[in-house]
Amino acid sequence: MKKLILLIFCFLTAHSLLAASPPVAVLRVANEAAISPLLHQISDDFPGPEFHYVIIPGEQSGPVLLDGSASYDPDRDPLRFLWSECLAEDNCQAITGLPMPAPAILTLNLAPGSFLFGLNVYDGTFNSPLATIKVAVYTPSGMLFGIREVLDELADSQPIPTTVKPALANPLTDAARSFMVGNTPHALHQIKLFENHLKSQPKYLDAATRQALIDAAEAVVAAVGNGP
Repeated sequence: MKKLILLIFCFLTAHSLLAASPPVAVLRVANEAAISPLLHQISDDFPGPEFHYVIIPGEQSGPVLLDGSASYDPDRDPLRFLWSECLAEDNCQAITGLPMPAPAILTLNLAPGSFLFGLNVYDGTFNSPLATIKVAVYTPSGMLFGIREVLDELADSQPIPTTVKPALANPLTDAARSFMVGNTPHALHQIKLFENHLKSQPKYLDAATRQALIDAAEAVVAAVGNGP
């Protein structure tokens, strides 16, 4: 009888494991800036379209929010979150010093640069496959200098008059330098000047490029507005 009970228990356990499904890790950046892939096509200052952009509110370091809350388990088991930073897809190290259990939304304080992060979720039986995400972190001034570089590249390939380019480029440089010395109100004013000049010169840039530049500038404004 004991052997029969043991066999039934083993059968049920094996059946349960076979019927169970592994969890799925879903990873995104909660405070991602809306930067058009068009800018990467124009300038190497913007990495490839596989990157997710974050503009931190200050000029040193700032928050990047990695969001794994959309991860799920088909069997509806509770999940544990295992965060990592990676040198490559197959070379990841666990992020240490996190509370236990680790949060579904992880806030990291990062300086400007390019990063690769990973997330596994564990349902008590199975680990999910690794989900990874590439993040490019910019300061406000770094993003504005990047936009300025896009303008320089466009001026080399399109007939932008020499009288028009300074009206577009100079406010960006002034705004970037103002952010670097902590003069945020002046920087925001210069960004608005840049946007107004850009909107008043529609014939020199196509609509998609013009909107991509405006969106990038507005992303800086939004990041600073969300800052301390």
